[in-house]
Amino acid sequence: MIHWKLSHKLGMKVVKELDMPSNQDILLVFALQGDVTEEAICRIVEYSLSFSKNLLMMDMHHDVILLDRNGNLIRMYTVESEDTYVWLEKRVLDGQLSLEKSDMDAYLTRKDYTNRYATVFYVLNERPSDDVFGEAVEYIVAT
Repeated sequence: MIHWKLSHKLGMKVVKELDMPSNQDILLVFALQGDVTEEAICRIVEYSLSFSKNLLMMDMHHDVILLDRNGNLIRMYTVESEDTYVWLEKRVLDGQLSLEKSDMDAYLTRKDYTNRYATVFYVLNERPSDDVFGEAVEYIVAT
């Protein structure tokens, strides 16, 4: 993470700072692991949308990552108004998203998002068996 050219020029070590993907401090992630039943899908979708809505009502704008069924990014979406929340709700409820925890873990790791946000809320249908991110993520079990 040392910026070697600038460090040499200034005569002291300078560390590179990572850019934030947006101006938001909160990233909301939701995914399924273990037994994927229709009930589990409904519960995770309902809980995640409710969580997002509550953040918005507290004026806490936040980002949500949406992956397609192949685990590729559809869009990173910032929820900052009622209109943007309605768009997110429609996109999530259309059912064309990947809700696999392994897809989300791979994407978050590849893009290093857990280190770019002050708070990452990871909503799951059950406690993660493999804690990939440690204290960088706050896990929430949808009940």
